[in-house]
Amino acid sequence: MKTKTKRLVLFGLVFLFALGLTSIGHADSAIKGFTLKLGGGAGSWNGSDINNFFTDFNVRMNNTAGLVVGADVVGGINQLNFGPDFEGEFIIELPKNFAVGIGIGYMVRTGDDTTEISLYGVGESIGIETRFTAVPITLNGYFNLPLGAKTKAYVKAGVGYYIGKSTYFVRQEARILGLPPVWQEDEGDASSNAFGFQGGVGIEFNLSESVALFFETAGRYANLKNWEGQNRYNDYLGASESESVDWYFAEEYDGTTRHWYRTVQIVDEEPSGDYYRNVRKAEINYSGVVLRAGIKITFGKK
Repeated sequence: MKTKTKRLVLFGLVFLFALGLTSIGHADSAIKGFTLKLGGGAGSWNGSDINNFFTDFNVRMNNTAGLVVGADVVGGINQLNFGPDFEGEFIIELPKNFAVGIGIGYMVRTGDDTTEISLYGVGESIGIETRFTAVPITLNGYFNLPLGAKTKAYVKAGVGYYIGKSTYFVRQEARILGLPPVWQEDEGDASSNAFGFQGGVGIEFNLSESVALFFETAGRYANLKNWEGQNRYNDYLGASESESVDWYFAEEYDGTTRHWYRTVQIVDEEPSGDYYRNVRKAEINYSGVVLRAGIKITFGKK
C-alpha cells in the first residue's frame, strides 16, 4: 500500500477517535481523566499459508527419503506460533464507566530451522530463517466494571489497522563426499497491510490514586493478503540477481513422490502449468490470543 494511502487510513482512525470523544463529550460534557496504558506479554499466531507450507514441506522431505533405502531425515521446519506482543495506549476516561483509547502495538514471530536428507555422506539440506512482525494501530472502546475500592474489571473491543512485514533467508545445499558443496541462497523482505478487529477482558488493581496494574486476555483477527517485496538470489557459481516479487499460495505436484504439497511461492509472476493448482495470493493470518500484563498511569481525577 502506498504511503499516501497509509496516511489517509491513520487520519481516518484519528478522526473516528476524535468524533467519538466529541459525541460522548456533548452528551455528558465531562472527561474524568487521561490514562497511559503500557503492557506486554505473549500470544499465539495462526500463520495460515506459511505454517501450512512448513507442514507440507516436512511431509515432502520424509516422503522423498522414504523412496531411498537407508536415507534419513534430520531436523525439520517448525511452524511459527507463540511470540512476544507489546502495546501502548492513550485512553480518555469518560463518565458512566466508559473510555475510548487509541494505541499502537508490536508483535513478532520468528523461526530458524534446518532439515536435511542424508545417505552415506551424500546429503541435501535446507535452512529457513523467517521473521514476521506487525504494528497494529488500534481504536478501542472500554466499559469498566468496579469490583471494589481498588479493583475493577473491564471489557474492550475495537478496530485496528495492521502493518505487516516479513524478512526471510533460505539456503539450499547439496554435499557429495570429496567435492565442494553446491548451494544457493534467497534473501528478501515483503510487506502487507489490512484492517482487523480486536477485543478482550481484563482486571485492574489500584496501587495508588494514579497507578494501577492490569492483567488481560485479548484476541485479534487480522488476515494480511497481497504480500509484495524484493528477493535477492546468489549461488556458488557467483550468480546473483534481485527482483520484485509477489507471494502466492499454490499446491505443487512433486513428480518424484507423486503427491501434491501446499507451498508459498515467492516469484515475479503467478505460478502456472500442470504442476500447480489452486493458485492464489498468499495470506498470512495474524489472528490469535494474547496474555498481557502492564501498568496504567492516570492523569486527572478517576
